[in-house]
This record gives sequence, C-alpha cells and structure tokens, in this order.
Amino acid sequence: MKKNQRYLFCRMREVRLKQKNDGASEILSWVNKSRKLDGKKMMSEKEKALHLSKAFEEQDNIVQGDNGDGDTIQQATKDLAGVKILHGLDEVIEGGAVALTLKYQNILVGGDINDDMDVLENVDIGEQKQRDAAYKAAKKTGIYEEKFNEEAGSQKKMLPQYDDPNEDY
Repeated sequence: MKKNQRYLFCRMREVRLKQKNDGASEILSWVNKSRKLDGKKMMSEKEKALHLSKAFEEQDNIVQGDNGDGDTIQQATKDLAGVKILHGLDEVIEGGAVALTLKYQNILVGGDINDDMDVLENVDIGEQKQRDAAYKAAKKTGIYEEKFNEEAGSQKKMLPQYDDPNEDY
C-alpha cells in the first residue's frame, strides 16, 4: 500500500513539474512573439517615416524650384508688386505661417471700374477681428453711460451695442 502511494505521489509530482514547465514555456513563447511583433511595428513605422520624409523633401524641391534659376523668385516679386497686405506684422507672427488671399472687392464702384490696389488678407484673421469687435460690443451695456450723460443735444439710443462701429476693413 505504501509502495503504491509512493509511486502515485512520484507520478503526480512529475505531472505537476511538466505542467509548470509548459506554463513557463508558454509565457516565454508569448514574450518572444510580442517582441517580434513590436520589432515589426517599429520597422514599419521607420519605413513610414522615411517615406514621409522623402515626400516632404520632394514637395520642398517643387516649391523651391528644381530648375536652379532665380526666375521663380523674380517672377513672384514682380507679381506681388503694388499689393497691399491688410494685416499687421504682429498678427501674422502670432500664428506662424499664414496663407494670404485676395480680399473681395467690387469691380464696379458707382458705375466706374474700381482701380484700387489689390489687398491681401487672411480670412481667419479677418474673422477673428470681427468676433473680437462683436464680443466688445456685446460686453458694453450702455446703461450707466447714458444715464449720467450731461450733453443736452445727444440722442439716447435704444440698443447702442448693436450699432455698426466704423471699421476700416
């Protein structure tokens, strides 16, 4: 009986040891697989970065002009001669690179052709100016300004915050 129990005990221990080793090998195999996948991902990311850098270099070469002549720069300065920029330098520097477009102007003014200079503007900066002006107008209540106004000839306005301010753009 004891001999039989000892045999079963040894047999059970062997089975347990095999199971533990299998578990450890499963973990090791999982770690190895995950490392291989990470390595593949890193390689694919490096390839994508290399591809993007080549594409950006090609775009830069196209923008700068591959012909080696200074014709493109001279032509650009010639085309931009006499064009006024609507925004100040401080507004442009805030946002970094800014794309300027021609401001909309009527072709006919009072039956005659509009001969004014072309004006370049950034739509986003122009809209931001309008939002700022609207915010300032909405902030003003005008209640106490009119109440304590001592000018006899001044008219009281019903809603002064909605009056059109004189804007130069």
